[in-house]
Amino acid sequence: GYAPSPEARALKLGHSDVVLCLLPDWPITGPLGVLLESLSARLADSGLTMLAHQRRPDDDLSQVLGALTPTTIVAMCDLSEIEVSYAEARGISLVAFMGDVPGRPDLAGLRQSDIGRLQVAALVDRGHASVAYVLPHDRNLDWFSEPRLEGAREEAQRRNADLIEYRDVDNGGARLATWVISAARDRVTGICAYNDE
Repeated sequence: GYAPSPEARALKLGHSDVVLCLLPDWPITGPLGVLLESLSARLADSGLTMLAHQRRPDDDLSQVLGALTPTTIVAMCDLSEIEVSYAEARGISLVAFMGDVPGRPDLAGLRQSDIGRLQVAALVDRGHASVAYVLPHDRNLDWFSEPRLEGAREEAQRRNADLIEYRDVDNGGARLATWVISAARDRVTGICAYNDE
């Protein structure tokens, strides 16, 4: 029945078996929930525990790191140079899945603006000259929906395509039906959404 003490193990190694997954303050639904479940399961297979932490604008990451001493940080949000220095000084490895790390292009993750560019490029490559971009009404999603829109704008301009923006669309049936009718009237043939929800 012996079980090693995680506290003693962390003291000896200088870090715990925790992988800290830093998230922006988004709703955790749909694809993000599936991604986190999958990541947690794969880490568990390797003897690691994933802990997801949703960051608020006033979060002090040093307090979180001091309390947990994780072995790795998986960042799905921007990190500051100070936060990177703090983690590196403590031997915590960093993986940037999404977000920016100033001064460390080697750590840069998937850029949100690139997603918008890829969306428009895929539609224009299929012959769509008039593309709609649909953004959510939830301001907590601005962190990634606004940069995706900016990338879509840049790609549409580069490709000489029309980009029509539809803001504050929710998942309600009546509003969505009204939006689809409006899109058809604008002769939109391709639709990009901020994500697949």
